[in-house]
Amino acid sequence: DGMHAFAVGLKKQGKARIEQALSLTHGFEDLESGEDWVRMAKCPNMSQKHTGYSCTGIIPNCHPQQLMDMLVSVQPSDIAVFDPNLNATKALDQAVLPFPVCGQLDCVYKAQKAYLGGVVDPREFVNSQLRWSGADGSCWSAASFTTHPRQPPDQKVKRARVLLSASHMESCAGGVMWTALLCVDLKLPARVYENSMGLPKELENIFKRMKAHFERS
Repeated sequence: DGMHAFAVGLKKQGKARIEQALSLTHGFEDLESGEDWVRMAKCPNMSQKHTGYSCTGIIPNCHPQQLMDMLVSVQPSDIAVFDPNLNATKALDQAVLPFPVCGQLDCVYKAQKAYLGGVVDPREFVNSQLRWSGADGSCWSAASFTTHPRQPPDQKVKRARVLLSASHMESCAGGVMWTALLCVDLKLPARVYENSMGLPKELENIFKRMKAHFERS
């Protein structure tokens, strides 16, 4: 049906883009759990108007499923660990899909506070978020914008669009090798946030917060 077809397409796109991101960051063979633990890259051809960014890094003291559960959680205490810009989130719908998807598809609402010193004002998102596991124990996710009748647009807040967000988490000697990519339309001129101190910096900061959290655990 339509849901399965959408999920299959999202899974295929997310996996292909993660593989591209890994090639752009030269895989993870030369990353170490010391100072050289994270690497950023641009992801070309993700959108005609917007630039995608990827980040690959080592998150210590955890396993892939543990990290994925925190990343996709709608619990405020979990979200605060890695993204203080989010001030509300809730699950709108959920479906467990059989082969060939073999994963869970969620519809999630997120509200974001102003950030980058107020350059980006409050935004809201409604995303379809698919997560699945690989035969090797790795965890994957892919998400893109959608609509939902239970969450019509708030006329007082801009509705941004996640064009594609994806993650791959795999066990390694230092903990979990996590690769994430993001391409988003914040309904602002791209030059405002698609620069070295904008979206890529926010993505890197999410990695740093996750790393610091698990180092303390």
